[in-house]
Amino acid sequence: AVRKIITLPRISIKMAALDGGERLKFPPPTPGAKVCIGGGAGFIGSHLAIRMRKEGWYVICADWKDNEFMKPSEFCDEFLKMDLRRVENCLTATKGCTQVFNLAADMGGMGFIESNQSVLLFNNTMLSFNMLEAARMNGK
Repeated sequence: AVRKIITLPRISIKMAALDGGERLKFPPPTPGAKVCIGGGAGFIGSHLAIRMRKEGWYVICADWKDNEFMKPSEFCDEFLKMDLRRVENCLTATKGCTQVFNLAADMGGMGFIESNQSVLLFNNTMLSFNMLEAARMNGK
């Protein structure tokens, strides 16, 4: 199994090979440290939330829709139903968080995407920019 060490400022993570080897661990820096997951009601976001909760994080999910298959208490500690295109909502969601993951996106089937390209470009640009800016502002 091939292993790499990725070194980031103050973080060293051992990456496991994808051959059924050991799992990547991402424990909180302090017990109960907060993490925000934008788009946390989606499939990937909710499963990331479940994993991070198991590792000891206090998980805040922010999304403009509910998860269709799970209640918020099954995947996060706090669920904020909000529009992440608005920077004030992003500031609320990321306040006090040690980590921020943005998996939020406005999407649909090919017919919707093809007929709404400029709307989707605007929405996805705004929510991505606002989550990044809120994380930066709250990280000071």
